[in-house]
Amino acid sequence: MKYSQFIFVGLLLPLSVIAQSISPTQLLKKVEDAMKDMTSVVYKIDYTEKHFTSTDTLSSVALCSLYIEPKDYIGVYYIIDEKVSDNGYTHTKYDGEYTSFIYYEKDGVKITSENYESESVKNDNYARVNSRKKFACLDVFDKKKPFTRYKSFFNRLFVKDLNVRESWLFNELVYELTIKHKNRKGEDYINDRVEIYYIRKSDYLPIAYSFYGEFEGMSGYEFVTIEYISTTPQLSADEFKVEMNNEKVITETYYQNVQKHQL
Repeated sequence: MKYSQFIFVGLLLPLSVIAQSISPTQLLKKVEDAMKDMTSVVYKIDYTEKHFTSTDTLSSVALCSLYIEPKDYIGVYYIIDEKVSDNGYTHTKYDGEYTSFIYYEKDGVKITSENYESESVKNDNYARVNSRKKFACLDVFDKKKPFTRYKSFFNRLFVKDLNVRESWLFNELVYELTIKHKNRKGEDYINDRVEIYYIRKSDYLPIAYSFYGEFEGMSGYEFVTIEYISTTPQLSADEFKVEMNNEKVITETYYQNVQKHQL
């Protein structure tokens, strides 16, 4: 699948192009300014991906709370509720040292749960944390390596083209920032790599992004939408602490929260 085909797959959206009115560097600076004081965020995410080695396209939806911590291994602590079936959800937490996992579901009038697990992240070499990173949108929220770094000349050394145009996405006026990367030699490099970020014009917050690339003759892509619930929830790091005691886990609270936000 070539990039033009991916655009059709990932963006079945009402889109009309408007003349450019801002440079990429100016736009990235405005996004950086809009997000510089963000210490925590709550959002609903829709995530679609096709891995390089797969022929299937997978879609996921989750409710995410992040505490942004630049000194952390991945740059954030998280609480993620992912919908995995009509009535089933997983609840995962990460606090920088420990991670936890539980599956819960609505069974008639009861909330049932099973398989609560908690452990040090070093025990599994961050494997569970890494498996949840896609929901944490690190290209957007990790302050160590956000996409806004491309405002710097140094970070654009391996960028082939960087351009911006105005368009409509989900009935919102956005800046569409396209980053095309140079192809590089080497076994580990993803070539024909293109990323597009959709920046809401009203507040300069990213509300969607896409990725396309090719690796050893195989294509991979993803398309993500971010529906902000709160950009100033004032969450503290303590709210992300993993409960090591299973008896303190109240899945009814988790379920009520995802229902509130129509997950």
